[in-house]
Amino acid sequence: MFGNATWFRSESRSIAPAPRTFRGWGYYGIWLAAIFVPAGLLLLRVQVPEALIWTGVAVSGLLFDLRRLRNDIRQRAAIERMHFIDDDGQNRQADTDNYVLEIRQ
Repeated sequence: MFGNATWFRSESRSIAPAPRTFRGWGYYGIWLAAIFVPAGLLLLRVQVPEALIWTGVAVSGLLFDLRRLRNDIRQRAAIERMHFIDDDGQNRQADTDNYVLEIRQ
């Protein structure tokens, strides 16, 4: 949804991937602000049920986005581990059902 797999390390085994760039840190910062600033404002107005609903919906969105992001990171890591053999030395792409494969020099 919002995150880019190139912003995070592929070695991370946790639920939340470790950021590699400042954009990865910004991604987490924006999500935290989007979750806790509205919830805090709702709590200041003593709207506890609304704050809990907002927090639940926002955390669900974050978990959904992290799931998609982890899948993208796994696919990128799988492609980086592949080795290609080319007969004529030309860079070519091979399309499969799940990946777009590219020969590296």
